[in-house]
Amino acid sequence: MTRILILFTSSYPYGRGEAFVSNEIPYLEAAFDELVTISNDTSDEAHYKLPEGVTCMRLPYHLSRVDWARGTLDLLDSEPREELRRVRTMYSLRATGVGRNTVLASWVKAKKFSRLLQRLAKERSGARIYAYSYWANDMALAVAVARSRGWVEVGVCRAHGWDVYFERSAAGLLPFRGYLAENLDHYCFVSNDGLHTSAPEKGATTPRWHSRTSVRKAWQLNLWATATRSCSSPVRR
Repeated sequence: MTRILILFTSSYPYGRGEAFVSNEIPYLEAAFDELVTISNDTSDEAHYKLPEGVTCMRLPYHLSRVDWARGTLDLLDSEPREELRRVRTMYSLRATGVGRNTVLASWVKAKKFSRLLQRLAKERSGARIYAYSYWANDMALAVAVARSRGWVEVGVCRAHGWDVYFERSAAGLLPFRGYLAENLDHYCFVSNDGLHTSAPEKGATTPRWHSRTSVRKAWQLNLWATATRSCSSPVRR
């Protein structure tokens, strides 16, 4: 069966950031029959050359007024209400307007991009669709939503620093961490500290959580098949 990977990046292949993504592309290209990248960079010039046959879509990370209007019905879903309750009860954080808006914007954005995944999957009927977000941001949430709906067969994300620690967020929280834990097949932290900081709060399913996941280790773990345990050393980034 044809295997297709849809990869979300913040900028790659545009701009000079995310050089580490380019290191992983050869592995991904070799493992899948088709690789589609979705970059949230809509302004910079291309800096990295994509391998032949790899396609790229450019879509902005932030929501437009049209996106908000189209996403009105998404705000009626149960998930945003459940997340706002989790913020108060599980995280013991005071409800603020900024926090509420962050939760709602994350969900509307995730639903928007999950529908994109659904469309891409329908256009490739009969193929096995894998989705991978290089950051544990709203693109990862979109992957988790698509995975929960059965639109993709495997969902994976990485988690680094700003997308792990609440104190690094201007809103003081990172919404839907529990949803990621429950719906992604693999949640890959770059540090052992990141995994253990998240696990007690987010209800980690430990066989699917990995730390110190370098490019080489990602393929040793065989992220695109079954979950395996990983060993790690304590490093905080």
